[in-house]
Amino acid sequence: MKKLMGKIKQDKMKKKITNKVVANKIRTSEGTVTNYLKGSYKVPFHKFKEIIKMIYEDDYKYINSLIEEYLNKIDKSEYIKEAIEWFFSTGQNKKAEVLIKNNIRRSQEDPTFEIYEMLCNRSMGIIKKEEFYKKINNIKLFNLDDDSLALLKVADMISHFDFKAYQMLSFLADEGIEHLKKIKNEYFSKAFELRMFEIKAGANLLNINLSETKEICLSMIEKYSELDFPIPISSFYYILAQVYLFDDYEKSIEYNNKAFEIISQTQGECEFRLKGLKESHDLISIHHNKFDNLFLGGQSEKAHMYARKGDVKKAITILNELEKAQGHLTAYQTYYKGLALMNEEILKKSRDMFISTGNLFWAQLADIKLKK
Repeated sequence: MKKLMGKIKQDKMKKKITNKVVANKIRTSEGTVTNYLKGSYKVPFHKFKEIIKMIYEDDYKYINSLIEEYLNKIDKSEYIKEAIEWFFSTGQNKKAEVLIKNNIRRSQEDPTFEIYEMLCNRSMGIIKKEEFYKKINNIKLFNLDDDSLALLKVADMISHFDFKAYQMLSFLADEGIEHLKKIKNEYFSKAFELRMFEIKAGANLLNINLSETKEICLSMIEKYSELDFPIPISSFYYILAQVYLFDDYEKSIEYNNKAFEIISQTQGECEFRLKGLKESHDLISIHHNKFDNLFLGGQSEKAHMYARKGDVKKAITILNELEKAQGHLTAYQTYYKGLALMNEEILKKSRDMFISTGNLFWAQLADIKLKK
């Protein structure tokens, strides 16, 4: 580690960056910075990445190589967990998964690694929501420190979201956020707060608690930087895009575009998120009869466009093909069919499909047409 920090110290000096400037940036003393660069103190991961970002700026390839070298040398579990959380918050899920796998042996002493492994397995579809719920509820609470308990609370919120228990999530989020006061690690406190509020905002949106949803999103965007936490901040912009979907096209598309811009600039594997934002862009635009500059990456979006334009034949042809291929139509696709045919029964069916999954917000698509 001394060799690594010595190299960084030399590059810092070449750029004439003083220890005082570094200390102000990473919110510590000049003496601590001196000891970090001498290799006398172990550098927490979140401080290390801030230091190298200041020195090497946009040289991401070299920054990534330094992070890899750091992780090969560091052995403190707390700093490894910081790196895992940072990889997730920047969309670098594969790197997070590798780091978890390489350190899963630590779960015997630190259950946080076991919780991270479960979260990874859930996101990759290795375990279903039922098994995920059982696993997180089988973790022995007396083994957990405050950091591990906070992550477990995040996992519990995710599990409730999976089961569409949206009414419970505000309570669980408030309980979790209160627990964050006990966490001493500033990076974990920030990252877990963002995770909890992201889930809470999503649940509030689906329950049509729009004023609270907007308040959460705007406060998190103001409080945290998209450069430090691009994935959660982009999610808050995406949720805001939905908040304004029905009432304000300009705001809705602006927020969606901002989320797209943030994700496009990350180093992570974000194809799935980009795909979702393209679909969201098209849904917002088509709903407001804006047909220019659409992505139309899927057949569903094309069916929606044709339904809105009044081209019934093309819309129904696509939807029939989708139903044959899938075995059924989704709630959205059922809405597109009702929209194309202007059929009240089909629109009611789509509304009921949304409501049956606890999705009151999107049920408004059908309600708007039924009220006309």
